[in-house]
Amino acid sequence: KDNQRVAMKWAGVVGDTTSSTVTTLGMQISVNDYQSFGTARNIDMSRSVKQLTRWGAFRECDVRLTHAVNAECRLQYFVARIE
Repeated sequence: KDNQRVAMKWAGVVGDTTSSTVTTLGMQISVNDYQSFGTARNIDMSRSVKQLTRWGAFRECDVRLTHAVNAECRLQYFVARIE
């Protein structure tokens, strides 16, 4: 297995833009095969660009998206810049 680490410069989603700022999508990453996840960071779904920066460096990671508001959340894609 390759031990080279990569950095996730930014990550986000492409989806519907909401009219309310209370609609957020939580994003967490796990670097240990789903054993634990880091603190959730919230993507504001009312913004035209729905992404967060500076996710750190790792060999591989798993991403969990959560939506807890009683409102629709339609997503098309998960996108990330990994270098």
